[in-house]
Amino acid sequence: MPRQLRANAAMAARLDGVRVSAARIAERQEREHAAIERRSLRDGIDQAERIAAGQGEETKRTPEGGLEIVSRDGLKWLADRGRIRLAHAQAGLRFRRDYERANGTGVRSGLADMGAGAARSYGPGAGPTEAMLSARDAVRAALAAVHTPLLEKYVVLVAGEGRMLSDPAFTGGDSTRAREHHLACPVALDLLARHYGMVA
Repeated sequence: MPRQLRANAAMAARLDGVRVSAARIAERQEREHAAIERRSLRDGIDQAERIAAGQGEETKRTPEGGLEIVSRDGLKWLADRGRIRLAHAQAGLRFRRDYERANGTGVRSGLADMGAGAARSYGPGAGPTEAMLSARDAVRAALAAVHTPLLEKYVVLVAGEGRMLSDPAFTGGDSTRAREHHLACPVALDLLARHYGMVA
């Protein structure tokens, strides 16, 4: 009988040891999984930051460790920081509508108008081709009003495409050179606003 009790005590001790060992293994695995998840999240955020930088987007890290896009529209960025007047921003948006339509990115699909009388929208004098041609004429006229290719790029890239002044098209890859364009861009947008009659 005493031998059986000793065996039971030994087995109980061994079982306790197995439980402790299993708990430690489970804790270690949980820590490893958490570390892998944090590393994966960090790598994903780093990659998103690189992609955003390549697209001319400004980003900042949040206190929680996430990534927030500060600005992705160069025209809005300039307006939000008071670097251009409201009339300049409005002129830029007007140019953007024509620019997108001229390039086929702003034309609304005829399928969106399906319904009563929709067939009439495809009659003579209507359709995306005419809208695109008209928009191209408007874009050409606006760029001619800017007078010089040196300023045209600000109208096309910032107003038309929404690029940041830190975009490689302006800085050659050195984003610190964006300041060099903070004076010329408003001049280009001012000439554009004058063309549209938004400023005297």
